[in-house]
Amino acid sequence: MNLLGEEDVGPQFFSPSRILAARAFQAAKRAKEEQEKLEKLSRKAEAAAIRQQRDLEKQERALQRQISRQLALEGKAQKEAERKAQNELEKALMVAQKATLQNNQAQEATSRRKRVNEEERGKELMKRRKTLPAKALGSSNGPVIRNSTIGSSFQTVKKVESTIEGLSVKKALKTSSHGRHIQLPQRFKI
Repeated sequence: MNLLGEEDVGPQFFSPSRILAARAFQAAKRAKEEQEKLEKLSRKAEAAAIRQQRDLEKQERALQRQISRQLALEGKAQKEAERKAQNELEKALMVAQKATLQNNQAQEATSRRKRVNEEERGKELMKRRKTLPAKALGSSNGPVIRNSTIGSSFQTVKKVESTIEGLSVKKALKTSSHGRHIQLPQRFKI
């Protein structure tokens, strides 16, 4: 190739017009090379800017991931603390319920024992009254009034004993909830 950018194998002769054309060709060639260098530098700068932007986005995403992980860990720790507090509360509630249940059972057992003891005392009293003679129960020449309980009904019975001219008459009077006197059957009379 010659200075004009043509294929030429023979001798080269330059006329003034050819010299101008060669200079123009060479100037265009240099301008084209400069343009290519500028484009290459521009592409490098653009690639560097894109690379820098990607690095910034990558760092931002890493920071976001770290923040989200930290929030997740804090949320998990808070949920764990709430769950532990709930479990402690449930345990305390169960202990309180158990204590209340045991207390109620103990009170029921105590009241049952009292009731059984009172019934046994009532039965024992009835046996003693049936087996003891009237003199052992305290009958004497004068009038005697005393309160006692019969059976498990725990109702007040007044025993009235009066002596009229040497005759001894025994009556067992019982009062109802309205205050009326009720005469007991023979088997309850002493």
